[in-house]
Amino acid sequence: MKDSLRSQDRHALIQWRLEKADNLMIVSRSLMDMEQYISAMNRVYYAVFSAACALLLSHKIGVKRIMEFTKC
Repeated sequence: MKDSLRSQDRHALIQWRLEKADNLMIVSRSLMDMEQYISAMNRVYYAVFSAACALLLSHKIGVKRIMEFTKC
């Protein structure tokens, strides 16, 4: 599969994904303080997903490609 992202675009997308993960973790901590455990767990799930996407992008693996292999 051809890599369609330029290096600087990939770097920007990785940074955005990591910042999103950080922000979601901050929200999750606030939700935990309010004893909103299910909502906090949901935010943690998406934080991990966003961080995992950043990791995959750093190895030039797009999320769309991963989703193709995980369909049931």
